Parts: sequence; C-alpha cells; structure tokens
Amino acid sequence: MKKLFKANTVRKKGAILIAFTMLCAAILQGCGQTAEAAGPNDVGAKDAGVTKVKFASGTNNWPFCYVDEDGNPAGFEYDVIKEVDNLLDEYEFEVTSTEWEDLVTSVKLGKLDIASWTIKKTPEREKEFLFADEWVTTQKFYLTVGANNEEIHSTEDLQGATVDGSHPDEYIYVLWERYIEEHPDQDINLIASGNPLNDAGIEALQNGSTDAVFMDDVTVAGQNEKRGKVLKILGEPVSEEHGFYIYSAGNEELKEAVDKAIVELKENGKYDELYEKWFSFITDDLIK
Repeated sequence: MKKLFKANTVRKKGAILIAFTMLCAAILQGCGQTAEAAGPNDVGAKDAGVTKVKFASGTNNWPFCYVDEDGNPAGFEYDVIKEVDNLLDEYEFEVTSTEWEDLVTSVKLGKLDIASWTIKKTPEREKEFLFADEWVTTQKFYLTVGANNEEIHSTEDLQGATVDGSHPDEYIYVLWERYIEEHPDQDINLIASGNPLNDAGIEALQNGSTDAVFMDDVTVAGQNEKRGKVLKILGEPVSEEHGFYIYSAGNEELKEAVDKAIVELKENGKYDELYEKWFSFITDDLIK
C-alpha cells in the first residue's frame, strides 16, 4: 500500500506540475500577444508618464503647411513639430491637418492642444488664445504688383489705388488697415476678395482692376514658380512678422516645454537645416 500511495502521489504531483506549466505558458503567450497587438506607437506600449498631445496645422499654405498628393500633412511646420517631438520624450504628438476655421475652433474648445499655421500675434488673438513665447516661422511682407505693372514702383505710388487684403481675418488685411490709417492722404480703396492670388486675383493684378497687395516673398516665389512670372515685389519689406504656436487653455506646461525645444532646434542648427530644405527655392528671379 505504501508503494501504491507513493506512486499515485508522484503521478498527482506530476499532473499538477504539468497543468501549472501549461497555465504559465498560456499567460505568457497572452501577454506576448497583447504587447504585439498594441504596437510600438500605442499608449499601452509606451513608458509610463508619456502624455499625448494633439497637434494640427494647415492644408493649403505651401511650403509652410499643406497636404501632399498622397493626402499626408507636409511642409516646414510639420517637419518642425516632428523635431520637437523627437526632443520631448515626455510627450507624444499626434499630428493632423485641418482647415483654418476648424483649427482655431478646435483650439478654443480644447479638442486640439496646440496648433500652427504661421499664426501672427494680435491683441485680439491674444485675448482668445495662449500664445507661445518663441516664434516658429518668419515672413517678410512686400508691396506686390502684377509683373506687367510699370506704374507702381513703391508705396508712394498708391494714391487712389485699389488694394486687396484677402479677408478681414487675414493678417495682410491687418497690414493694409494699419498702412491706410498711417497714410490717410493716399485715399486707398481696400477690398477683400477672399484670395488675391487665386486665378481671379492674379488676373485682377494683371489687368489693373486691383493695383497691389501685401504678400510675403515665399508666396510670391511659389506663385511665380507655379504660374510663370506673374508677380513682382517692390522695394524693402513693409513688415517682417513671426508666426507662433497657439495652445488651448491650461497648457502652460506644454507651452514651456515646446518653447525650450524650439530654442534648442535654433541653437543646434536643425531649424536652419529645415529652413534650407523648404525655402532655398526663393531667388531674385522669382520675386523681382
């Protein structure tokens, strides 16, 4: 009986050990499947303490921010935020593109944490948004006319001119309002066509129904590269403006971290590298 008892005991212990081993294997296999399904970019697979940040920029402002032919966000501003993401291990940036109206509304509602679209600081905007301290983009605005215009050579020739400010929400409209206020004797007629550089706007500058616009050299060069020589800039810049990130309410800590990252990109040469990548096409032949 003792021998039989011992044999049964050994068999029972062996069965228990096998069952326990199979259970551990199943648990380990399940854990492995979970990690694999999560993927390297999923929150579950990331280290603790990483905060997801929702970022968006524009769709139609090449080469600053646009959507390429494959439907992907592209441009200088998207490349900059990728480099910011690389520097800030404590944050993970989810990058999307959207139209201007949705962009600003989403920031106001907190659906976006941070947004970028060559956004200029104005007193009105600073009442609505938390602005970055460190600028991201630079634009030099010039008096711009049709390439065939031989009557206007500087702002001194704008007496009685009709100028296009695009839209009251656009910064070039603000520039024109400021200029007109400072030069009331020139009797300038400011219109808002919605887009002074679409087909109709270019035609208006060519036939003289619109005399001039304020436009940055990047946009002028891009239009001339795309359409042939249709525009030219005159004289020195009338304004040099910086673009900033805007943040939804309560994102002061994120703002400080991103500001420091932008400064680092400017100091380590990466910012200049990206600028050369996207803006080296601008030459005197394309803008004058």
